[in-house]
Amino acid sequence: MKKNLIVFLLIVLVVIGGFVGWQQYSKNEYSKKLKNAMALIITESEKAQEMAETYNQVWRQALDGGVEIDGQTTDDFNEALNLQAESFKKQGKIDQVNNGKKEVDKAMQSVNNPPSDLKKAYETAFELYGTYSEMVKLANFPSGTLLEFNRKIDDLAANIDKQKSQFNVLIPIDDILNAKASNGGDNHSNPGSTNTNQTEAEAPLKETTGVSQPTSTTTTSEPSSTDSSQNNADTDMMKDLAQFNGTWNDQTEDGAGDAITITFKDGRNATISLGSSTSGAAMFTDTGDIEVTFNEKGEANFTFMDSYSGITGKGTVTLGDKQVTVTTKLDSEPQEFSIFQGTKTFTKKR
Repeated sequence: MKKNLIVFLLIVLVVIGGFVGWQQYSKNEYSKKLKNAMALIITESEKAQEMAETYNQVWRQALDGGVEIDGQTTDDFNEALNLQAESFKKQGKIDQVNNGKKEVDKAMQSVNNPPSDLKKAYETAFELYGTYSEMVKLANFPSGTLLEFNRKIDDLAANIDKQKSQFNVLIPIDDILNAKASNGGDNHSNPGSTNTNQTEAEAPLKETTGVSQPTSTTTTSEPSSTDSSQNNADTDMMKDLAQFNGTWNDQTEDGAGDAITITFKDGRNATISLGSSTSGAAMFTDTGDIEVTFNEKGEANFTFMDSYSGITGKGTVTLGDKQVTVTTKLDSEPQEFSIFQGTKTFTKKR
């Protein structure tokens, strides 16, 4: 009897050991699947973000005066976005990002039943999947205003970084990402998100199309230096935006000339107002307050209406070293007196 009990206990121990071992094996296999799914999402999100930022750049350059895409030049942002979409389509990038989404969907479906102690890691991965899905939509369909589109890219990119970091604490993933990079994974050169402000521009794309990196054919007031000292100067400049509060102008002693008034509210958000006056302010026009958001280079785009003539236009304002540069382009022929058209550099006189 005692012998039978010993045999029974041994069998029970073997079964329990096997079950525990199987559980540990299953957990390890699930962890590997989840890590691979996460790495795939991050890689694919980079592709989608690059496309979205290209749309953003094309949109802004078209408003700034013109952009060349695959040999065609335009200053109409609707046409520019359609040209860029067609370029992406020809390159197969739209198919790539959408096929990547299908692969991500499959990977997420394979990990939708997590072990209890990996549930939090799964929930973090699922949150990232939702953020990534929104980024894919931006790669397919630019919409809303330029400012809204740009902010959406920034918000999604920030969430992706945050969710990746949260997951990395639960299940380290950098090893997989580093291995992908060292094995010749996709090299993305992100043009970088640029905060701009164009509140009336609406993107026209209504279907899934594809897109290529644009080349601007115009000279704008955007700083173009790639020198590291210039980049450092840009960064230092943005640390103290209060110095740009006030009125910057080229007016003469009798008040004739043009001016821009800048008022920073919080962060990079500010209001600007363009104005022009004749001698002794016999004639005066302005744009009223315009909401803008400056990017890290101290540049913002805007649209305006001349209060005197009713002429509308668009422009760029760039903060520089003890000066402000403004470039404007009117939507129709300037009248005898209106907001100036062209590029002017102002100093702070009052």
